[in-house]
Amino acid sequence: MLLGLYKLSLQLLLERWGLTKNAVAVPFQTSQRQPLTGQVSAGRDIAMTSVKMDRVEAICKRARATLNHIALCCVDAGLRRYLADQGDHDDSPITIQMPVNLRNKDDASAGNKIGFVLVELARNTSDPYLRLREIGFTLRNVRNQVDGVPPSSMMAYSLGVNAVGVLAEMLGLSDRVPPLGHTLVSNVPGPKTPLYEAGAKLEAMYPLSALVAGNHLNITLFSYHDKLHFGLVASKEVKQLPTLAKYIANAFEELETVLKE
Repeated sequence: MLLGLYKLSLQLLLERWGLTKNAVAVPFQTSQRQPLTGQVSAGRDIAMTSVKMDRVEAICKRARATLNHIALCCVDAGLRRYLADQGDHDDSPITIQMPVNLRNKDDASAGNKIGFVLVELARNTSDPYLRLREIGFTLRNVRNQVDGVPPSSMMAYSLGVNAVGVLAEMLGLSDRVPPLGHTLVSNVPGPKTPLYEAGAKLEAMYPLSALVAGNHLNITLFSYHDKLHFGLVASKEVKQLPTLAKYIANAFEELETVLKE
C-alpha cells in the first residue's frame, strides 16, 4: 500500500510541476464554479431524466466508446450549457469525482472495495465528437492510474483527499478553499430484465444520492431494463435543476445526430 501511495504522490507532483500534461487530475486545483461548489447548505432539490438504452448502445457502437464515455460526454455538455445560463463562461475543464470499482475479478473477499478518482472532462467546445474524444483520452489515463497501484493504495488515497474536503466543510471553509472537484458523477448498473411486484411492472428506477463536501450537485446514473436513468440531487444553490436534466438529455440527441452524419 505504501509503495502504491508513493507512486500516486509522485504522479501528482509531476503533474503539479508541469512535467507531465493531463496524465492525472490534481486534487484541490480546480477553481470555484458557481453554483456547483461551495459550503453545502440544508435543503435538497431533485430532477430526473432518462434515455432509451438502445439509443445509448447505438451511439456506443458508432463511436466505438463505452457507456461511461458517452454518459460523461453528455453530462459535460449539459453542465456547460447550464453554467453558461448562470453566467459561467470559464473554458477550463469541469472536474468530477467518480467512484471506481477496485475489486479484481478473482477477488471473493467480503466488503466494498471502492475508490474515488478525479476526472477532468473536456475543454469547452461546441463539437460533441471532440468532447467525446477528449473524455475518452482522460478516462484511459484514469484507468491506467487505478490499475497501476494496489486497490488498498487507491482506497487510502481516496480516504485521505476526501477527509481534507470533509474537514474544510466542517470548518465552514468550503466557500474559500479550492474544491476537490466540481461535482460527483457515478454510474450504477441495474437489472437488465424488468421487475414486477404483484404482477405490476416496475417502469423506472431513478437514483437519488448524497452530496459530497464542497459540492452542490450529485449526478447518478442507473441502468434498468431498457432505459438509462439520471437522478440529479442538488442543494438550493443550484437553481432550475430540471433545466440541467433537460440539457443532459438534449446532449444525447446532439451526439446522436453528429454520429449519424
